[in-house]
Formats: sequence, C-alpha cells, structure tokens
Amino acid sequence: DGLNPVCTMRSGWKPDDIWIGFKAGNPSCAHGHMDVGTFMFEYEGARFGVDLGSDGYTKISELKLGSMFKMDAEAMRWNHLMRYNNFSHSTLTVNGQFQNLETKASFVSHSSDESLMYAVADLTPTYAGQLASAKRAVALADKKYIIVEDLIQARSAANASVVWNLTTMASEYKYDKKTGQIVLGAKNEAGKMVYLRIIPVLENAE
Repeated sequence: DGLNPVCTMRSGWKPDDIWIGFKAGNPSCAHGHMDVGTFMFEYEGARFGVDLGSDGYTKISELKLGSMFKMDAEAMRWNHLMRYNNFSHSTLTVNGQFQNLETKASFVSHSSDESLMYAVADLTPTYAGQLASAKRAVALADKKYIIVEDLIQARSAANASVVWNLTTMASEYKYDKKTGQIVLGAKNEAGKMVYLRIIPVLENAE
C-alpha cells in the first residue's frame, strides 16, 4: 500500500510470459499523474499497454506555460500536458472531466491464486461527484487471459459518458463493427509481430 499502491502479476519469468501492472493511488503525490486505475501489460515480449512517461521539467519550463509544480485543477501540468492527465492513460474518463486530485483509491481485495490472479481497486473517491461508485478489477486468468472489469454506477438522475481508454504503442489496429472486437499488433524486441484480441463484454446490472 502507501500513497500510490501498485499491483503486479505475471504468468512466469520467461521473455514470452505475460506481465501486468495495475495502479491505484492519488494524482497529487510528488510528480504524480492522473493515472489512477491505469494498467500496463506485455505479452510475448511485446508491450501493448504503455505509460507515456514524463517530459523533462527543464524542457517544459522553456515553454513558459506556468509552474510544473502547482497541483490544483487549473494547473498547467493537467491542462496543457496531456500525458499527465487521465485522457492519456489506460483508465476511465467521465464526462470529459479530470480525476479528483485530493482523494486516494485503494486496493480492496486481491488473490495470488495462479488460476485467477487479480486485484480490485475502489476508484469511487477518484470519481467523486462524477459517478456514484466505481471499481476496477484487473486479472490474469489461467496464465493466458487478461481481464479488465469495471463496475460503475452513475449518480441518480444523472447520465454519465464514460470513456474506456487503452494507451498503446501497437502498430496495427483492426476493429470489427459487428462484434466490437479489436485486434492489436505490436512487434517485440526480436522483431516478431505479436497479435492481441480485445473482446468487450457489456452488462447492465439493473
């Protein structure tokens, strides 16, 4: 745990194995990003889910857009640098708004069972005022399937437009309009093209 709790899972220790990283936490900690709920992963040596990282502070200061170290909602780091806010991370964006700055998301359950490793983060504080509740579970099933499940509830008498984002360096992208499935292709370090299929499942709890 701590200010920025992180969970990692892997199917093994060989170069072709699956690796997953999943983050909760608070955007307002030192050098923080609005990346609460984000996840990264590799498969067969190709990294599909990525984090854009940071720019050098000296380079940014030369743009004269304001201080990099102010952390309020109007700060330059959120409004002028997309890689710092939730729009560029593999997490949720609700009604086009930023994640809350002064709240912390924590892991509420987890399992290290090799048939179903998982962690569940309560993101409700991160989206307070935007959603009634939000939880994200990231799992590795049977050491070969990655599952990302979001359980979200809109506020009463209010609609919510939710964007589910995956930040990727994949060089190939195919979308099937009939099934909603997405196939991504990315090269690993050996130059081999690796393909990943994303299968969406939408359920209404009501």
